[in-house]
Amino acid sequence: MKAGRKKERKKKQKGRKEARKRKERKEGRKGGREKEKNDSKKRRKRKEQEGGVKRTGKGERDEGEGRMEEREEEEEGKRLDGEKTARKAEKREKENKME
Repeated sequence: MKAGRKKERKKKQKGRKEARKRKERKEGRKGGREKEKNDSKKRRKRKEQEGGVKRTGKGERDEGEGRMEEREEEEEGKRLDGEKTARKAEKREKENKME
């Protein structure tokens, strides 16, 4: 009968645990721990101090000067690649016309 008593005790414990959770939810807490307010604000401040993302306005991100230069170089590279492919296409068209 020992196993029977063990199962009974387990069921009671589970019932008490669920009742406690329901009570805490009713009080406005989530799953037993106090819900921290302004959590995202704290996270954002911490990131800014570490030198991460800095926000200038709503939804706008202030990228560092180095990043802006990199982006300009990438755009220039893409433009040059586009010109090369255009030249190659023109050559192919000329060759096709000659044939």
